[in-house]
Amino acid sequence: MTNVVKLNFAAFTAFRQDGKTQAAIVSEAEKLAGRANAMHVTAGAEYDATPARASTKGSTSLVSTGNTKARVDQAAHNTLLKALGGG
Repeated sequence: MTNVVKLNFAAFTAFRQDGKTQAAIVSEAEKLAGRANAMHVTAGAEYDATPARASTKGSTSLVSTGNTKARVDQAAHNTLLKALGGG
């Protein structure tokens, strides 16, 4: 017996671009930035989360270095990877 599943990709994209979904994405990005800020080694390093943006397949939010000290910290200690739970 063969079952056929038809997916509605437009609906998946709309769901991933919904405001509630974007709020959840930003919340997770802010948690990651908070963990990175709590564990940085270089004094004065600040990690930031960006607001969610719609993309062609859904939504994204980035966590990045907020200043030069954070860039130095990231390069020396790989803080963002550690904040993710890796490395």
